[in-house]
Amino acid sequence: NGKHAAIVVGTEPDPKTGRCMYRIRNSWGNNCTQYSKEVRNCAGSDIWIDSEVFLKNLTDFYYLKEPRQ
Repeated sequence: NGKHAAIVVGTEPDPKTGRCMYRIRNSWGNNCTQYSKEVRNCAGSDIWIDSEVFLKNLTDFYYLKEPRQ
């Protein structure tokens, strides 16, 4: 069906620009060849992507909140 999922597993500032970078874990697997040049540090199924690029390509968003103890 062509669908896949991705989850944000971390953030950090870009040392060059100071903008937020998102660490994304993607369900496509461990192959980095399908990503554009806008992606940096592709390793396994994790990529780092600039917040502007991330938000431009975002189609759906779900926030999972940890239940209260």
